[in-house]
Amino acid sequence: MSSENSARLILGIDLGVKSVGLALLDVQQQKIIHTACRVFPAGVDGDFEGGKDESRAANRREKRLQRRQTDRRRRRQRNVYKILQQNNLLPCGPVHETLKELDQKLAKTYGPHPGAPYVLRAIAVNDRLEPYELGRALYHLGQRRGFLSNRRSPVKKDEDAGKVKTEINTLAGSIQTTLGAYLATVDPHQKRIRERYTSRKMYLDEFEAIWQAQEKHHPDALTPELKSELHEAIFHQRPLKDQSHLIGYCSLVTSEKRAPLADLHVQYFRLVERVNNLRLVNPERKLTPEERSKLIAELNEHESKTFPQIRRLLDLPSTAKFSIEEGGEKKVLGNSTNARFLEALGIHWKQLSSEQQKAVVDDWLSCPDDASFRTKLLEYERFSAEEIGKLCDVRLVDGYSGFSLSAVEQLLSKVEEGLTTTEAREIVFKDSLQPTQPLDAVPPVFEVLSEIRNPAVIRPLTELRKTINELIRKFGKPDKIHIELARDLKRSKKDRQELTKFMRENEKKREKACEELRGHGLSHPRAYDIEKYLLWQECAEICPYSGQSISFDALFGSHPLFDIEHIVPASRSFDNSFDNKTLCLREYNARKRNKTPWEAFGRNPDEWEPMVERIKKFGNRSKLRRFLLQETDTAELLEKFTTNQLNDTRYASRLAAKYLGTLYGGVNDGDGTRRIIPCAGGVTAQLRKIWKLDGILSPIDYRKSREDHRHHTVDAATVALASPRLIQLLSNETIRAELAGQRRLKSFADPWNGGFKDQLHEAIHQRTVVSHRQERKLQGAFHKETLYGRPREDKEGKCWVHVRKPVDKLAAKDYENIVDSTVRKRLLDGYKTLESGVPIKKVRIRESTPTVVIGSGFKARNVATENNHHMAVFEKQEGKKKVYTGEVISLLKAMDRFRNKLPVVNKNGGPDSEFLFSLSKGDMVMWKEKLWKVKSVWMAGNTGRLELGLSVDARLKKEISNEDLPSPRINQFCSTGGRKVTVSSLGEIRDAHD
Repeated sequence: MSSENSARLILGIDLGVKSVGLALLDVQQQKIIHTACRVFPAGVDGDFEGGKDESRAANRREKRLQRRQTDRRRRRQRNVYKILQQNNLLPCGPVHETLKELDQKLAKTYGPHPGAPYVLRAIAVNDRLEPYELGRALYHLGQRRGFLSNRRSPVKKDEDAGKVKTEINTLAGSIQTTLGAYLATVDPHQKRIRERYTSRKMYLDEFEAIWQAQEKHHPDALTPELKSELHEAIFHQRPLKDQSHLIGYCSLVTSEKRAPLADLHVQYFRLVERVNNLRLVNPERKLTPEERSKLIAELNEHESKTFPQIRRLLDLPSTAKFSIEEGGEKKVLGNSTNARFLEALGIHWKQLSSEQQKAVVDDWLSCPDDASFRTKLLEYERFSAEEIGKLCDVRLVDGYSGFSLSAVEQLLSKVEEGLTTTEAREIVFKDSLQPTQPLDAVPPVFEVLSEIRNPAVIRPLTELRKTINELIRKFGKPDKIHIELARDLKRSKKDRQELTKFMRENEKKREKACEELRGHGLSHPRAYDIEKYLLWQECAEICPYSGQSISFDALFGSHPLFDIEHIVPASRSFDNSFDNKTLCLREYNARKRNKTPWEAFGRNPDEWEPMVERIKKFGNRSKLRRFLLQETDTAELLEKFTTNQLNDTRYASRLAAKYLGTLYGGVNDGDGTRRIIPCAGGVTAQLRKIWKLDGILSPIDYRKSREDHRHHTVDAATVALASPRLIQLLSNETIRAELAGQRRLKSFADPWNGGFKDQLHEAIHQRTVVSHRQERKLQGAFHKETLYGRPREDKEGKCWVHVRKPVDKLAAKDYENIVDSTVRKRLLDGYKTLESGVPIKKVRIRESTPTVVIGSGFKARNVATENNHHMAVFEKQEGKKKVYTGEVISLLKAMDRFRNKLPVVNKNGGPDSEFLFSLSKGDMVMWKEKLWKVKSVWMAGNTGRLELGLSVDARLKKEISNEDLPSPRINQFCSTGGRKVTVSSLGEIRDAHD
């Protein structure tokens, strides 16, 4: 074993967002030492693969922030009202009653205008108001303050920054005196007065105008002190919370914080880095120094450039393609900071020195709002009022670079010479690549990766740490670690969203192809048939190699004349994707064999050029690029592939490798031996199929079973064996199969003699115990969002609550429970309007929903509990037999006990009762000689009940039949030997001792 001769223990890891599989192999003694599978709740909710990677608490946090904002607004208005009352500008009394009486009096004076306070605000600018009238106008002014940008918080989901700014400017152009005076002239029946975007400046200007107009009429009341106090109460804006402590440290200069992405130096460094990485294809080459300089200068003044624009700039032919363009990119990003300030100031920005430009950008980054930034700009005395306004409107990119500013400046000189960042780092920061002191155990995530904030990355790495440290304590440190990350963990949110969209489109295409194949007589189309049909559609029923027309019978008949063909031979690329396949006449396929299209046909222009034209008509650039590949050195291509498979360089893979590298002082140890190897998944999938390892969990169809958590352990064992030697063997076998005209690879020898597959089968089925991370935190929704009215008791003593529901969402059983008898009769008769013609949109429904009271005084409200926290199980002797009971405690009640400093689990079950244990969702139990996971607990009548699922079952609840989800009563569960257990990260089962 070429790469493992110096290694004895190799740990294979299959790391996903919700699970980790491990397999520890002794490759010298040829045995499997330990296998394990750890399952844990993901750090995000929803469809992670679809890019919806929000924190599980995101929804609750958003609503909590809304409640805080509402509470702050209420307190602010209460403070304004109090100040006005204390200065005799409003009558004494509670807010609502006082204002209601005052508005009724004002209506007699000014008429029943729907916007009466706006009328007062309009009059206040020119004519005298009575004290109470003035107070009412000022209080109304303080109820809305207008939009004030802090240049950091994003606009709301249903808003657009450009739309807000445009509407504010349009409204400002319509205002002749003040905002209140304008709104007083608006007809609210045509458009609601408040359905307009307003700015904070409009309210500030109106406050000043009203105060100046009225202080001459009320000089004793409207003092400067009152003005200052009222101005503070109405317009004070809480500063944003300082988040600088969350900025990560530079990976090169570890004592410095990472630099903002908007910094001019960072933006320039990143654009030079992008240009250095550009590669032209057909033929493949870098940009020349002249082309580089020209493109860098252009991108430095623009936010981005499309590839057609770049081709025109560099005088490249229209057929010239860039590698990232083939990958789907549409443009190359430039220096957005410089471009946006250049757009704002024009030639004046260019006339500033680099130090002056840097000072302006630094001020923009350090100022939390436009007002403070405007103050800074005034100090320079070099910008006009118009220019200051434009500079305040500039918005820069958010986020931080991976490097500090000093690291960027040190790397920049080398990157400007044309080196990649990796090459520059090896020269400038050579010491940072040296191994550190190896550790005996993996440290906490934040000690190594302090810059990580994504819960979808933190949670898997944290669980990986716990499992590996436990494994090290038991078996010692592995000699090497091979790790494969789930594809969704390696992708960015944008990539996952695009991938999901692409996958959904492909699913629709395949479903349509399947239906059409059935229409042609294929009752049960195979995946191979569907793929052939899609390729047939893509090539417009014409063979791209021979140019012959392809009929349905020639493709799907009993003696097909056309085959699926790999454009770049699978033996040399291991690329089994749709983009590497097309249809080919068998005669041409026999001529091509283990060659690229260029090698087989490129030297005959009469044959080659028509082939290329037919491939171009596909509209698939990726497929065309493969077809035009002219690399003939098989060994070099294979070496590239092997490197790619054993050195996954994506961001998440680098993080995992860096993290685990702490065990050895780095990914490479002090002797230069590679200890951590992030593996891509292509080869491991092939090895699993060749060794028929999928049959371990799916003995019938030999397909990978994702319904069993232990498939991660099978993957982990395969990852541990993915070495350069095996990849070379796999390549040779693929070449042999192609030369023999075989579509499938034959099995080759197991990793070692002596029953490797039998060992793995025994390890999976007999020794692998799936462990689940337990969560018993007092977190989550304590009650349902609906606030109910006071419960009503009927004649039978049953409590009811009233719930308002839209008519369109009523169920059949709801009609009989409609509170209003008249409305109930009309709806039952089929009408959705009252006899008067008034439409019925919502109705009150009577529901038998148990509620509890939370809060006290005027804050008291009735709610229904949302989640149960646990069930306390008790044993009681009744005669000669034992009886088991369960008391289910809601999350709300558990939180109340915690707040009152009582034990969350009440172990007092009454006289003659003995507490056994408590069960929560996620706890593990042994029952009927099987390991189960508790899915939920609830009260069924007077006894507790629990729903169980097998610990190995990876299916969603909706995919599991009722037979596989037993729900015994607690007495039945305990009477038949059920007990609570704990399972360690390595699968060791122990009795729980609550």
